[in-house]
Amino acid sequence: MGRYEDGLQALGRFIEPYVPYGLQVVEAGDRIQFFWRSQATGERHFESTSLEALRAFGRSLRTEEERAPRAGSSELLRAIGRQLDELGADGLDLSQTEDGFWVSAQVGEELRWFTSQRTDLAELADELQRRRRELAKVA
Repeated sequence: MGRYEDGLQALGRFIEPYVPYGLQVVEAGDRIQFFWRSQATGERHFESTSLEALRAFGRSLRTEEERAPRAGSSELLRAIGRQLDELGADGLDLSQTEDGFWVSAQVGEELRWFTSQRTDLAELADELQRRRRELAKVA
């Protein structure tokens, strides 16, 4: 798993209990900031100087893979992370929209952006989970 796949999955696990909306993730240099809203807790903010700490947390959750809710925040964000890792992206800027996410990232010398619909991400998350289960059976 890559840098963003682990880190965004960990963020999703962290915020899932709050039933978040309006999530924003901004990475600049060695800082990563998260903002989200929740009916239960209002607006929240978290800042870290270590994406590696989030990645370590994400890796520690792998043993709980089967109990992970499908299409929850952690799996949707993990799917976005997989896409970013496959692109070799850096410098993430992510915003949650009503029906998915808007993402921009530096890929080499080019700034790329894309939108990901919740339904498409849920399908990708299910496919990635299926692949991980198959690999676990082989190992």
